Amino acid sequence: MVADYQFYVSQDPTAWGTPVATGTFGSSRAQQTVAFPKTTARYVPFVALSEINGQPWTSVAELNLVPAL
Repeated sequence: MVADYQFYVSQDPTAWGTPVATGTFGSSRAQQTVAFPKTTARYVPFVALSEINGQPWTSVAELNLVPAL
């Protein structure tokens, strides 16, 4: 499971700029929510920086993007 993460938003697939959200997920397997400023983007890169148990790999079961209301 992902521990530390970064989200980016961009119109360009290779130039992401600075992260719009960073943080650390807890060890819960429940759905977790990350909010970031409303923007227009074509790409939403998600970067897993670390794994919850310190392993050199991680995974995400589902990643849903929901527009802000």
